Amino acid sequence: MKFLIAGFYIISLLAFADKPINHEIKLSKTEIDSTVQAIIDTLAQTHIYPEKMPAITQGLAYKLTSGELYQMNSLEDFIRILNIQLRKSTNDSYFEVKNTPNQGITDLLEKSSNYSREIKVEIVDKKIGYLFLKGALFLSDVKSSIDHAFKYLADVETIIIDIRAVEKADLPLIQYLISYFIKPNISLGEAFYNQEARPQKILSIKHHGYARLKNNFPLYIINSAFVSGEWEFFSYTLKHFKKATIVGEATMGVAKVSKHIKVNNYVSITLPYMVIKHPISKGNWEQRGVIPDVNARADNSLHVATKLAQKHIENNVLKQFDLR
Repeated sequence: MKFLIAGFYIISLLAFADKPINHEIKLSKTEIDSTVQAIIDTLAQTHIYPEKMPAITQGLAYKLTSGELYQMNSLEDFIRILNIQLRKSTNDSYFEVKNTPNQGITDLLEKSSNYSREIKVEIVDKKIGYLFLKGALFLSDVKSSIDHAFKYLADVETIIIDIRAVEKADLPLIQYLISYFIKPNISLGEAFYNQEARPQKILSIKHHGYARLKNNFPLYIINSAFVSGEWEFFSYTLKHFKKATIVGEATMGVAKVSKHIKVNNYVSITLPYMVIKHPISKGNWEQRGVIPDVNARADNSLHVATKLAQKHIENNVLKQFDLR
């Protein structure tokens, strides 16, 4: 395999670490009260399950009336107790309270990753396209690179998309990627929000060209047990539209989409605000994960997917010459 090396085919971005907690900060009683109330208000407006709010409110109120939160010796201890209580009240591990980042870099931290972000593309034997995605990827950052990659793969006979090393993504990127293989204005899923009486449809969008990718084009997606969230939406959707063969391992099973919200200058919170359901399956991948069509160990799944792609091409050749 030879990798095409070009500026838009390999992307590496710097990572930002979470702001370390200042252990010398200790909140006053007034600051604790206002922070707890701000958390309750944030959850009431945003959390996907409003029926959990009474348990959340009662749990936090108890921590205040018992005096436990006022006895914390540092902001770190305060945040630790908040995390324990919120997860206990909701029975939901998706919650995470953190120290609020320095003003001015919040958006960068929202897109941060412990690893470099990378997009690589290659063509094997002029017939099999291979697209490798790594790290935290957002449409505003990588749209041009994704477009160039698909342009480079425009004439291949099959494509393998490898998402074993992905982390966070935003929903617009996933919607954009799926739309390469689905005709425009097709419902990809329904997004259910806290404040929405009716779900919002997530529709495929129009891509210029690449019509052949939408017509029974052989696509293979490589998953691993560490793939979660929006990336599960990507493989689950194409699987259930019968647009892709999933190779590898069952994914993590995280169907709730989370976002990071600044509560005040002391704490921010990551919480689930949306869940997606598929229009065909009428369900999602929560807890079960995306089940592969072809099981393979993560370290062997590229080999398996390549063999499947080669077999497909061989069958087409036999069919073309009526030799099968």
